[in-house]
Amino acid sequence: VLPPDERLLLWATDLPSFYYACKVTPERAARNQFTRRVPLAGMEELAAVQEYRARLRAGEVGSPDYGVLCLNSLAMGDLNATGFAQAGHRRLLESVDALPPELAYYAPCPRADVLGGVMIDDFVLAAFVPLEQGAGERSSAQKRAEALFARARAAYAAAGVPDVEKKRVVAADEATAWGCQVRGREGVAGSALAKRAALAALTGAIAASGVGNGPLLATVQGMWVDALLYRRAALALLAALPIFVVEFGEDPRPRTLPGEVVSELWGLVAVAPLLETNLRAQVAPTLTACDASLEGGGACTAAVPPPAARELWRFRGRPGAAPVLGARGLCFGGEIAEALPWKTKAMWRWRRR
Repeated sequence: VLPPDERLLLWATDLPSFYYACKVTPERAARNQFTRRVPLAGMEELAAVQEYRARLRAGEVGSPDYGVLCLNSLAMGDLNATGFAQAGHRRLLESVDALPPELAYYAPCPRADVLGGVMIDDFVLAAFVPLEQGAGERSSAQKRAEALFARARAAYAAAGVPDVEKKRVVAADEATAWGCQVRGREGVAGSALAKRAALAALTGAIAASGVGNGPLLATVQGMWVDALLYRRAALALLAALPIFVVEFGEDPRPRTLPGEVVSELWGLVAVAPLLETNLRAQVAPTLTACDASLEGGGACTAAVPPPAARELWRFRGRPGAAPVLGARGLCFGGEIAEALPWKTKAMWRWRRR
């Protein structure tokens, strides 16, 4: 939640060929073999063969005439590569104290004015700074972010993986990080505008033709999911399209699209400009609870102190985690719920079982 009198500044790096900069042990390299047994004659210029000859002289390996070529860095096709790259990147940053309170998938947003996070080879920092600052003024949060970013870049250079200059973001009001375009002064986040516009144009062309096939529609639907996640209520637009994809997703034959599918495609085009998150939207100070049984149902509301409302919002919607307003004793949400003065908003009984 971005306060009305603050804006976001962003710093970001992109490391080149990061997987291939991550060296692995000989044992793991042996699992990434990409040739059969080959003669080593004529390969003496290869550093790997020279190293092999040295190990041969030391009595560490066997055959002097044949070998197999292996990748001594992380292979992008290795199913563990992303995990190892992520862990290695984080450990590098932690070793130089360059990682602030961390934004992590499904974790609550930290209580801090400088946040950071790692997504494989992309390191991102965000600082909450005053909306208006005098020329040359820098808040304490901005100074801290600058120091963290400088330490990170120095660590990359020392490790032989300096970041790409043209992709580097430094104290920017607007930038794209992890596929999310953040406009820090406006307080808006969403999928990249140009990408969203292109996707809307493609979707409109398909809807106008009224013709498509399963693989095409499956691809288009998948591409929309990223944009829809920034305004999740818009997911309710999709009903017929997912059914079509499930039924014909493997069938490449073109077919006339059902009217409901065409309507949903036009719906996506229409709402595309709205698929953004307003970071300045404040947390509502009202809590609503509802329940139902075989006899009837009801809903009640209660006013929540703003600090408690913001804390409940930090823990919202985390799949796999205990519900915030769950059974008594699961978390502080239950204690808050018991202490609130609830008012009945609606109640009813079912006419029949």
